[in-house]
Amino acid sequence: MSLGSPGRLALLAGGVLLFADLFLAWQKRCIRIGATEQVCADRAGWYGFGVVVGLATTLLVVWVAVQLVGVELPPRVEPFLAAAVLVLVAIEFATHGERRQWPAWAGLGLAIAIAAAGAWTLRDRP
Repeated sequence: MSLGSPGRLALLAGGVLLFADLFLAWQKRCIRIGATEQVCADRAGWYGFGVVVGLATTLLVVWVAVQLVGVELPPRVEPFLAAAVLVLVAIEFATHGERRQWPAWAGLGLAIAIAAAGAWTLRDRP
């Protein structure tokens, strides 16, 4: 597999986007105070178990980036890292389901895309 294979590039792009998405409000709750005023609070994807998701995503991005600069690492690790990210995002998505916002849905979609890119890297291998 070439260093800049489509699977690796898709993993890198998906990982960077998911990492950024974790900083957005995955959950939001608003309460009314008085007749017209509202107070809202939100939780980013990093809240609670999301820290594990962020660390796994960081590991995936660093792993792929190091390979893209030409460092030889053990083969066939990317698909397992991608699958781990998908499982962890699914757990985060399921356990923090109340008052879910669009970044949570985007994170789930990105995790699915990351898993697909991980499978793609298996096909690119000799």
